[in-house]
Amino acid sequence: SKRLVLKISFLFTIIHCRRRDWQNLDYSEKFVYHSVVILKIDSYIPIQAPKVPKEINMKQDDLERLSSTRNCPNGDLSGSDLSGAYLKGAQLQGANLKDADFSSCDMESANLQGADLYGANLESTKLRFANLEGVNLENARLDQADLHGVNLKGARMVAANLVDVDLRFADLEGCDLRRAHLGGANLKEGNLKNTNLGAASLKGADLSFAEMGGAQLCNTTMPDGEIIYKDC
Repeated sequence: SKRLVLKISFLFTIIHCRRRDWQNLDYSEKFVYHSVVILKIDSYIPIQAPKVPKEINMKQDDLERLSSTRNCPNGDLSGSDLSGAYLKGAQLQGANLKDADFSSCDMESANLQGADLYGANLESTKLRFANLEGVNLENARLDQADLHGVNLKGARMVAANLVDVDLRFADLEGCDLRRAHLGGANLKEGNLKNTNLGAASLKGADLSFAEMGGAQLCNTTMPDGEIIYKDC
């Protein structure tokens, strides 16, 4: 610290002047000696750039790789703001995308298999025909997203917001949709076999021609507002 440097410099000044009587020096002489010693000390103190944590450097590298090639499998983009980005066909399988902002992105046909999207923002995102098999979308926001024809097999979507989302022809077989909000969602001709819809809300959703064999309905609000308890 500056205070420590000044104390050391003052001590060196007195030592430097050991052959003279320090008390007999006038103010100007003391000032000159003190200044010279400070300059000498400063010349021996290396100036180092602040260290950037390794994880921040790695995340910056992943962001640059994504922006230049749209490929960042197993990368770390957690918490990143990528809203509005063009990521069509991006390769993000296995990536850490927790709390990332992908709102209004074009991610059509992207591969996010096994990615962690916990708490991510995917509102109004275009994900048509994307591969989202086995992803973690717990607490994620997907309101008004275009998920037409996506593969969501085995995805974890607990408490996800899917209001007014387009899930036509989507494959959600085996998804965990407990406490998910699917109000007004278009699930026409979707595959919801063996999904867990416990405490989920489907009020106003379009389930016409959707396959729901083996779906668990416990405290589930159906499109007409009726609450089903059959699997409780």
